[in-house]
Amino acid sequence: PFWLNIAAKHPSSGDRKLLPSRCAIRKNPRDKMLAQATSMPAASLDAGHSRAIPVKALLDRLGSGANSLSWSSYLPDELQPPALRAAHLQTASNFCSISAISHWGEEIEEVSSEDLQGSPLDDLQLEGRVWSLSKEAHGCRQVQTALDSAPSDAAREALALELRGHVLEACKCPHANHVLQKIILLLPASSLQFIVDELMAGVIAQMVRHKYGCRIIQRLVEHCRASQVQKLVEIALKDIPALSRHPYGTYVIQNILQHGTHEHRTRILAAVIKGIRVLGAESNGCAVVSAALSYGLDWDRHALAQVVL
Repeated sequence: PFWLNIAAKHPSSGDRKLLPSRCAIRKNPRDKMLAQATSMPAASLDAGHSRAIPVKALLDRLGSGANSLSWSSYLPDELQPPALRAAHLQTASNFCSISAISHWGEEIEEVSSEDLQGSPLDDLQLEGRVWSLSKEAHGCRQVQTALDSAPSDAAREALALELRGHVLEACKCPHANHVLQKIILLLPASSLQFIVDELMAGVIAQMVRHKYGCRIIQRLVEHCRASQVQKLVEIALKDIPALSRHPYGTYVIQNILQHGTHEHRTRILAAVIKGIRVLGAESNGCAVVSAALSYGLDWDRHALAQVVL
């Protein structure tokens, strides 16, 4: 009240000890609310402010149901409830493994090196489940581990063939595209023909502009025989200026400049020279110009340099 504020500023000598200060009047309600929100006595708030208010509320929420909150695993050990910490320690002691947290907040069990010395394919039991696992964040890592640890190319090919009929979908999947890239890196070119065939049955112009699909095109150009991807590259290069300015297509053009045939490089250089004014005005186009100067044939690079200068 107004009169109380005035009295706090000019109290009489007898009232100085009885009347609380203006600061104390404003502080008491706040301390009371904090005590109710954090289940702590109001007196303890003045003793120390070791944690901020959001952390106190977070601890209360975790204590009421930490097991049902997937994001609670992100917290450091000292902020996790005792029940959750005990569960993690029990899991580590029972299975002799390390509990880790992926970028998606899922628990990942890293098997010890002694367990991996056995048969990885038998332990992971991937037969018949490669495609379903490849579509999951954790499952795609299991498949990639199995591909890396496979005893022979025949074993890797057996796993890879389970993606037959799903290549187009895998190219656009944020998880399965990594499995497809791993297959292209590890298997011989002769075993990758089914991937090329299924891509040719789709729309290449869309795939080279896709966030994940452009990666598959690049890996194929790098690791397949030129004759295998000849038609695929020809379709991709139908509109070089537009593809060079595309945020994902530009990487395909740069990759073909580095790993493509002389014919494809010459084609790209001719398009770059013709559209240098447009390409030079955009960041994606400038990246293609730079790649052309780095990987083009000597005569083409000289011609491009003259146009740029």
